[in-house]
Amino acid sequence: MERSELLLPFAAVLLFAADNLPWQKPVAQWETTDAKQILEDSPWAKSVKLQHVRYLSEFERRDSGNWEADIGPSIGLAALQGLFGGVGLSEAVRRAHQFPDFGNVTVRWESALPVRAAHDKLGVAGQGSRSAGYFIIGVYGIEAPNRWNIAPELRRIAFLRRVNKKDIKPSSVEIERHPDGLSTVLYLFPRSEITSRDAVLQFAAQIGELFVAQNFFTADMQFHERLEL
Repeated sequence: MERSELLLPFAAVLLFAADNLPWQKPVAQWETTDAKQILEDSPWAKSVKLQHVRYLSEFERRDSGNWEADIGPSIGLAALQGLFGGVGLSEAVRRAHQFPDFGNVTVRWESALPVRAAHDKLGVAGQGSRSAGYFIIGVYGIEAPNRWNIAPELRRIAFLRRVNKKDIKPSSVEIERHPDGLSTVLYLFPRSEITSRDAVLQFAAQIGELFVAQNFFTADMQFHERLEL
């Protein structure tokens, strides 16, 4: 038997699997499991490992004028920006391994059409109702600091990054606190021109002593041949 003949069944299986991805099917054909996958594990939703922002050194505390300081917003943002800088990434990973496992959170593009459709399919309220004016990215299942001014602070230390373009900063941040002590943090970014040429969209945010960073790929975020954010 020819080698090419052996590969044909395998190729057919891959093609069948691709055609059965929820975002490759009309919404009317979605099952409940399809909608759940859209919300949990899809091009618009990722399970992301939490990392710990590094502690300030003695010299950084001295320079800040606050010897009691531990982690500051400006230091956190610098760490986040360094995360995408080659050497900074390996250093961030090394330092993160010095701390215990902080678990994972779900990061999801609530404004994307397939995500909104998945909420409708499941009959649950989503967060995409204001998507006409914003890209809305939610971080789910995280302990958010309980301070009166925390939302403006979180807004300052988050960004949506594109290659060779200015970072997009959130217009506002909203926090929904839940009875189990965890929170949903919503980042509302002003809609800017993003096309498939912006191959990678890097979302990064610091929440208290933790930060989350995740790459999203526009080539994958296609829904019925259209980029959906």
